Amino acid sequence: MAAPILTAAEQAELAKQKTQQEQFAADMANNILVQDQNILDTANLETAYIKYFNWYTDDVLAHYYSERRALNALFQAAPIELADATNPGNKIPSRTTPAMPDTDIIRIAEFDGGGTSYDPANEQRHIDDQEAIADALVNGAGTDTTIDRLSADLTADINVVGVVQTFPTPITITVGQTYLLRDNFDELAIITIDTVTDTTPIGVDPDPEADIAFTWVVRPINAIPSGTLFNTDVNGYTDGERDTKTAPGSQNSLDMLINELERRINGRITAMAAQTTAIGLNDNTDSNFATALANIVTSTSALNAYLVGTDVGDVGLAVLAAETSTRQGQVTTRISQLTSTMAGLQEATYQVANALGNSINGTIVSVSAANDSKAVAEKYKDTALAVVDVIDDIT
Repeated sequence: MAAPILTAAEQAELAKQKTQQEQFAADMANNILVQDQNILDTANLETAYIKYFNWYTDDVLAHYYSERRALNALFQAAPIELADATNPGNKIPSRTTPAMPDTDIIRIAEFDGGGTSYDPANEQRHIDDQEAIADALVNGAGTDTTIDRLSADLTADINVVGVVQTFPTPITITVGQTYLLRDNFDELAIITIDTVTDTTPIGVDPDPEADIAFTWVVRPINAIPSGTLFNTDVNGYTDGERDTKTAPGSQNSLDMLINELERRINGRITAMAAQTTAIGLNDNTDSNFATALANIVTSTSALNAYLVGTDVGDVGLAVLAAETSTRQGQVTTRISQLTSTMAGLQEATYQVANALGNSINGTIVSVSAANDSKAVAEKYKDTALAVVDVIDDIT
């Protein structure tokens, strides 16, 4: 069968259609070039944002948080990470992914330094403990009126613990009293009782039990084990006893308090060394760094000099108290500086994160949209060129 013969009108329409499809394919090719440039430009924005996000979080704020942790115990258990910025834009459910119609990523507490936990190995805690132990050396501490015992380990990060007594003697711990607990002279804690809550099951006669809520006077360095008795107290020592470090009849208690004082001072030195490391690693330009470091050097030197003899007589304790008072003011000032400096960096971190992850105009969504537009343009161009090929075949 012979090929069809096209009329002039049909040939004219095919020529017109070919021209239109060629122009459409050319327009789509231009659109692809535009989308390629959009992808490149937005990708450059994205990498710039990521660089600054990582700088804020890893090179600056992480070290401010480490310094703060060594100063006053607060640290973030789950700090902000890059996924918190990118997951919303990638439509991945996460702690920062908003629910529509919201488009900004969720500003979780960690963006502003929240979500904190407590680290007992910090300078402020050691200062507080040091001052309380120094007071106990002079004025005594504890209440020798109970034979209750711990039913769980007493660690520095809690303020409620269980106690137990041997049946049928009731719990004798008293609200408002201060108790000193020690584990074979190796660990020391002093607490003041806030509440006592009976936890003995009704209708049963086991050993009486209770939960006690308390306020710390001195936190232990390590755990004081379950079973430790609340039957320890120490009297204050005279200047002569403390000056010579001899106390017939209570030498063990005096030695324990001096040892615990030295442990807290060494804890301060260790915490200040951690602050020095954090400042040295911090990539920010901070005008307060020099003063903070100089203060640490001065305080560390004074404490090391004190530890040469650990004079716990009136003169020695006065020297230690003067140093501690000065350092306490520096710690308070430095924490205030950290709070102020980190606030601006935390705001910048969130804004960069939102520029990446905003579900409408963030760079991740924009790159994805440009790629989608390019894919559509490529499909339209290919379809138009396929029509051109068909027209060429039949004319």
